[in-house]
Amino acid sequence: MLREVVRWLGPHRTRLIAALLIGTGALMLGFQVAYSGADWLAQVQIGLVWLFVAGLMVVVSTQINVRVRRRFWTSVGPGLVLLALGIFIPDYAVFFAGGGFGWLIIAPIILRTHVRMEYQQAIRHMRHGELDEAIAVMDELVQTEPDDPEHYQFRADLHRLANHPEKAQQDYEQVIRLDPDSASGYIGLSEVRAQSGDFEAARAPAQQAVEHDPQSWLPAYNLGMIEDRLDDPAQAVEHLQAALKAGLPHRRYHVLVRLWLARSYVRLGQREEAGRQVEALRAAREALNDWNLVFESEQAALLRALMEPDVRLAERLVQGSAGLEVLERFEE
Repeated sequence: MLREVVRWLGPHRTRLIAALLIGTGALMLGFQVAYSGADWLAQVQIGLVWLFVAGLMVVVSTQINVRVRRRFWTSVGPGLVLLALGIFIPDYAVFFAGGGFGWLIIAPIILRTHVRMEYQQAIRHMRHGELDEAIAVMDELVQTEPDDPEHYQFRADLHRLANHPEKAQQDYEQVIRLDPDSASGYIGLSEVRAQSGDFEAARAPAQQAVEHDPQSWLPAYNLGMIEDRLDDPAQAVEHLQAALKAGLPHRRYHVLVRLWLARSYVRLGQREEAGRQVEALRAAREALNDWNLVFESEQAALLRALMEPDVRLAERLVQGSAGLEVLERFEE
């Protein structure tokens, strides 16, 4: 369980949380040793706990989809407020602290249950491969609530699974019109254009996604992939390194990022650095099996067409049947 959480957070966020925990623990211990008899010690310690919890929530929120982030803060906000009250009303510190931590524990349950019946129906259809039925459910919801960007976003995702790129693109464009400050619509639009093979058209929304959400891995990952396809190695390196720094949630993304970085460094004439990326790729070789499992899905046709050539090339580099020279050009 802990390993899955760490993988979801990514290395950068995990290190931040670890630093927060160690720093908070050290400060609490230091105050306890230096001011063990002070009347205000309990308030300071509660304040340090509040800072840790608030910092933890901030770090976690940066990994949550933008569409869910507002609900996340609505759910955890009351818990943070209760904890803060324990600082300013010390006589009831235990009461407020207990209430605050209790609220933070049930907040994930609130988030999970805050799923509309229509979404639950659509998800059930999707899991059974009934994509047309799932889309029909969302069609009715869009007609009822035409100003909610989340409905269009989810329907667009369903259209992509059903191999309806034109309809998916229309819905992503509507998401952008309704919520232009969110990166989600730009990400979806760039992905569907890339999966259709139009990388030049995919680049602009991918850049806008990075501008709207510069701290997350996915916008930088998508833009780096598109720039790799467009033979823009300098920009590809910048954004792929940013994706690594933000923390990739699954190991299968590492093998492709390392491959694209190696190809970009070869194009820049930095073969030594390209070799280091290939070595990192070989260290993550087990993740290639994850891609093979993904490609077996009937709903992965578009993703398979986009990514499978790179996965096969990565396999050749891992096995040693190909060298850096194959990275100088795209192979059909």
